[in-house]
Amino acid sequence: MDTVGQNSRIRIFIGLLVIFLFLGIPSSALANSPPPPSWLEFSMRNLPEGAVFADLLIRIEQDDPNFVHINEGNLARFGLDAQAEIVGFNADGFMSFTFHYRDADAGLYTNRYSGGSGWVTFARGSARQFEDLRRNYSDMKIALLDYAGNVISVSAQFTLPNDFLWLTYDHQTRAVSVRVRTTSSPWRFIFLPHTIVMIITIALFSIGLEIVIGLFFQFFRKKLLLIFCVNLGTQMAMWVVYLRFMWLWPPLLAILLLEVVIYVTEFVIYRKSPIMADESTRKLLLYTVIANTVSLVLGILVFW
Repeated sequence: MDTVGQNSRIRIFIGLLVIFLFLGIPSSALANSPPPPSWLEFSMRNLPEGAVFADLLIRIEQDDPNFVHINEGNLARFGLDAQAEIVGFNADGFMSFTFHYRDADAGLYTNRYSGGSGWVTFARGSARQFEDLRRNYSDMKIALLDYAGNVISVSAQFTLPNDFLWLTYDHQTRAVSVRVRTTSSPWRFIFLPHTIVMIITIALFSIGLEIVIGLFFQFFRKKLLLIFCVNLGTQMAMWVVYLRFMWLWPPLLAILLLEVVIYVTEFVIYRKSPIMADESTRKLLLYTVIANTVSLVLGILVFW
């Protein structure tokens, strides 16, 4: 009877988790849309062959306090030299954010996927740079570059509104379309390819690590399947909560707080599960702490 009761509690937990996920994922029925992303990301369509990089062009004068003649760190990061065309490029006052904005945090690689599409991200690691781009350098252009930093094409000028969600650049038309948030539109930012790939990669990385660590604790078969299911559920719940409620928090702080909840949740599930009934509380606690700590630390080192 006790085993039946424990199985029932697990089914109830899974059911509540599924309901929570459906309620937590933003939809068009929500009365309020969330704040815009805290970084600048744009997707690209119809990329030409040879387009390896995509840079942001901003209006910046040489007497601007944020202006630098060249960001040496970004040259080394992307394997370019000071003679690359983009470094000295100036189109009616529009110059490279990556190489002329002080300590620019730029993605630059086009991250191509099938169909000649891709995306690139700027100012992901700096709230100050993001606010500067949104407020002080909102007139922009997008430049596509080859592997040597030569300019292939430049988009039409566009202005970044405060309430943007994301941008899309079509190379064929040279036009940039800006998706803005409204109270009646769904929150679709989480469905951008970059966000989906990032979430899936981190989740699989974490789940895989915890399964491998489970092997060292001599967990096999059903116990490893339980670890997989529990981690899949907690990973999904963590990302829903983060994207829905902790969007503008400092990322490291948000992840650390959520991880504390995950430690407790996973330990309770393992301890209550009949599958782990023959394991000691000490062993399950030790596994939970070690597995989550290792996946957290390595995740930060690999993805941060």
